[in-house]
Amino acid sequence: MRLLVFDVGGSHIAGALADTESMSMLPRQSVAVDSHGSADIFYVAVEQLVSELLAAAALNISAIDGMSFGFPGPFDYAAGVSHLKHKYEALNGRNLRVELSARFEMPGHRIQFVNDADAFLLGELTQISISDISRSIGITLGTGVGSAFAIGYAVLHEGEGVPPGGEIWNLPRDGGILEDSISTRAIVGSYESKAGKRLTVRHIAERCPGDAAAVQTFKKFGSTLGESLRAIAEPFHADRIIFGGAISRSADLFLPTASEILGAKIELSVSTLFEDAALYGAAAHWKRAAVRNLTS
Repeated sequence: MRLLVFDVGGSHIAGALADTESMSMLPRQSVAVDSHGSADIFYVAVEQLVSELLAAAALNISAIDGMSFGFPGPFDYAAGVSHLKHKYEALNGRNLRVELSARFEMPGHRIQFVNDADAFLLGELTQISISDISRSIGITLGTGVGSAFAIGYAVLHEGEGVPPGGEIWNLPRDGGILEDSISTRAIVGSYESKAGKRLTVRHIAERCPGDAAAVQTFKKFGSTLGESLRAIAEPFHADRIIFGGAISRSADLFLPTASEILGAKIELSVSTLFEDAALYGAAAHWKRAAVRNLTS
C-alpha cells in the first residue's frame, strides 16, 4: 500500500511516500512551518508538502491508501485530537483526523497519528530482525529528550519498568529534571563553565580531541547519561538502547563512557536512519493500525 508519512517538527514538516509492503520510501522532502501560527498555516504547509510529494511520484491523491503523522505530545493519538500548547497551540482541541479527512477527501480511519518518539523507535526497529528484538528503549537527544519503550514491535506507555507515558524527560535529577542534565543545554553549559566560551554542541564536538575542556564535557555527559539510563533501563530489563537526535551524531565522544556504566548486558547503538526514522515509524504504525482495523 502507498502511504504519505509525515514527521511534524517545530520549524519544518518532513514527509515521504512510503510502501508498506517493502517498508521502503522515496526521498524525504520538507516544508517550513510556523509552529506558533494559525491552524490554516499548518494545514497549508501539509497541503503544500502533499502536493510536492505527489508531483515527485507522478501520482494523485486517489492513488494514496493513507496518511500517518508523527506528532509531538501532548496529543490524543487514537482520537486524532491535539492538546499541544507550547507549539502548534492553534491546533489545541482540534480533531486533526476529521479536518485532514475533509481536506484530502480521505476516510478518517486511513489517517493515523503516532507520538514522534514512538515513531523514532518503531522506525529503527524496522531495520532489525524480529529475532534480534526483545526489550528496547529509544532515546532522542537534542534540545529536549524523547523516549520510547517497546517489547518486540509493541510500544508501551505503561507497565513494569515503564515511566508514566513512557516519558523520561521530566524525571527528577539533581534537584531539577533529567532533561536539564542530558540535553543540548547540559553540554553547552558544561563546556562554558570549563572554557568560558558558549559554543554549539557541534562546534564543541569538533574541538575534540585537541580541546581538553571539550573532551571532559562529553565524558561528563556520558557519565551522567549512563547513570541516568541505568536507573531507567534496569527496571524495564532492557537489552537494547537506540540513540537518535542531533547529539547522537557525536556518540563516539560520550557513548563509550555511558556503556561502561550501563554494562555489557545492554547493547547501545546509534540510529541508522536519523531524520528518516520517524517517517519509517509512522509507516510501521499505520500498517499495524490497518491490521487491527481489519481484525477488530
